[in-house]
Amino acid sequence: MFQWEAPTSGCYTVDTEDTDYDTVLRHMDGCGGVEIACDDDGGSTSLTSSLQITVAAGDTVYISLDAYSSSSYGTFVLDINEGC
Repeated sequence: MFQWEAPTSGCYTVDTEDTDYDTVLRHMDGCGGVEIACDDDGGSTSLTSSLQITVAAGDTVYISLDAYSSSSYGTFVLDINEGC
């Protein structure tokens, strides 16, 4: 679980574009909380994930990055970019 504080209000794209295994991203309402949004294959390839999140400045965002299956593993890159 990753915790990130939004520096400014707006829409942000969270993705795993440079990750070398099949990922699943979840936007949670807190650590161990309820799932707000989920994406499995919304990135630029069938293995990467992408979520769009609209936030207010100072909001704390919780992101869970998982492997699609127990046989999926490798190096991950979690990107958070302003703009959707």
